[in-house]
Amino acid sequence: MAEIEVDKSTIAFNLLLVESARNIAYDGTANFHPKSKGISTTLNGVENMPKYTSHEIESRVELSHKMFHQLESYVDDFLNYVPFDFCHLEVYSLKLVAVILEIGPELMSSFELAVSETNVGVSEFFGGTARRDRDELWEKEKKLRDRKRSLTFNDYYCFLNKHGTPRLSSAIIELRGFDVHIMPFEEQSLQWWENHNLLKHDKYSNLKTATLKTTLKALSALFWLVDRNSRMFSFEKPFLSSLFLAKEGYESGPSFKKL
Repeated sequence: MAEIEVDKSTIAFNLLLVESARNIAYDGTANFHPKSKGISTTLNGVENMPKYTSHEIESRVELSHKMFHQLESYVDDFLNYVPFDFCHLEVYSLKLVAVILEIGPELMSSFELAVSETNVGVSEFFGGTARRDRDELWEKEKKLRDRKRSLTFNDYYCFLNKHGTPRLSSAIIELRGFDVHIMPFEEQSLQWWENHNLLKHDKYSNLKTATLKTTLKALSALFWLVDRNSRMFSFEKPFLSSLFLAKEGYESGPSFKKL
């Protein structure tokens, strides 16, 4: 119990610093100065301009809410015909193919926003490497863009699982109305993303991977990121979903079954 309390206070402290940093930037020498657009930092005389302005962040978060609710409505409609049950998890459908393929780009956009606005100053204060790792990630992105490519799921996952608060792999989502929890980012449970990639490259040969289980895991992963970004940029205001609930303290009840 004590560990959970410490984790919550750490999260709250980190969120508070991120919120304050929107209007005040650290210059690397224990001095602070106001900024009108996003977060700008200076380290060793080199200024790192923010990737997005405050207005752009707000617009992206708002759009992510709308896109999630649209995808969620498709899944809600499917569940009217195929009710949730563990014996239905392997049911596959062309309708789910479309949902899974739409979740992918939204997930990557939410990943990028989460990484771009991660409070690297807190990490550095405690001797971390978040700033260096993020700079390397953006440099890699620039080189990939020149070749008309982009960062991968694994690139974002590794950064947020190392520097995010909380860690991706510990995130727990509750399926509302059922004693069921989902850990979409658990390292040994990423088959849903592999299924997404299989469908993306050849949906006809891989139709059977478009299951209800894959869909729920993919959508719960998107929900967690959208909720995380909403809390980070909206004064800890949680994001509401009719299907999912982010578990506070990242614990599920003892009677819950794992999807």
